[in-house]
Amino acid sequence: MTNRRSANRLSTCALVTTLALLAASAASAASAGWDEGVAAFKVGNYAQAIAEFQQFVEERPDQQAGYVMLGRSFINGRRASDAVAPFQKALQMKADDVASRVYLGQAFFQAGKPRECIDTLNELDIGGLQKDAQIQVYQMRSASHARLGNTGSAAADLGKVADLKPDDARARFDYGSMLNTDAQLDPAIRNFERAVSMDGSQMEWKEALVNALKVKGRRSSGSIKTAAYSRAEEAARSLVGASPAYDNLLLLGEVQLGGKNYESAASTFRQAISKKADDWHAHYYLGQSYGALERWSDAEAPLNTGLQ
Repeated sequence: MTNRRSANRLSTCALVTTLALLAASAASAASAGWDEGVAAFKVGNYAQAIAEFQQFVEERPDQQAGYVMLGRSFINGRRASDAVAPFQKALQMKADDVASRVYLGQAFFQAGKPRECIDTLNELDIGGLQKDAQIQVYQMRSASHARLGNTGSAAADLGKVADLKPDDARARFDYGSMLNTDAQLDPAIRNFERAVSMDGSQMEWKEALVNALKVKGRRSSGSIKTAAYSRAEEAARSLVGASPAYDNLLLLGEVQLGGKNYESAASTFRQAISKKADDWHAHYYLGQSYGALERWSDAEAPLNTGLQ
């Protein structure tokens, strides 16, 4: 899902372009610290880069490029809080500098200030950015919204990411996960199903789909309930087919039980017990399955075991 690594990828994507632009802007007014700072930055010596660019801005406070590179050095040197002031200064000097605004948002994000990150990124015309930059900004803003508990806004931004990356199953699943967190169950299910159809090898995604469909089945009635459990059973069978572990068998049995497929549920719970006999869940659900079939004598022992 959306995270600090995503924000760092934005920095990497923009680095070559940023350095080229800044070098051009500073070339006519080179001062002590600039060339040395750029060289240190390129090789990852951020402590030296910070020192050099601090010297540069002290000598040439009129050069916006110096503040940008000082802020970039602070970010890459894991001093995000210190990066805020240089980027704010850069924006005071050039309010329409898109790169500085993105980096200021990144600084706030990495400094644990999600509200400030959102406010900063909201000043951007995100749709006017290059595609890769749009993706990273939406991811960063989504993560900031999520940190504040604004799951609806977080989901909306991840939806934009998924649309910008139509062939990326992970982006689609992440969108579904945030929709699910925001209790938007039907859209979450649609996106889980789409992600699984794009990449059927991800067991975690299938499990998320089954659980979402199970919730829909429990909350619904009539044909909608039946359809939800039927889709859940299909997905759970695929999960078990790939990995017949206890937890997967238990999940399959649960949706079979919820869908009133009692014979199949009983068979599945017996398989689960053979994998892990000391867990009460499978015993209890097996007893419930037998009870639904009115096989009272068969139900007694597993129910007693499950209730012990």
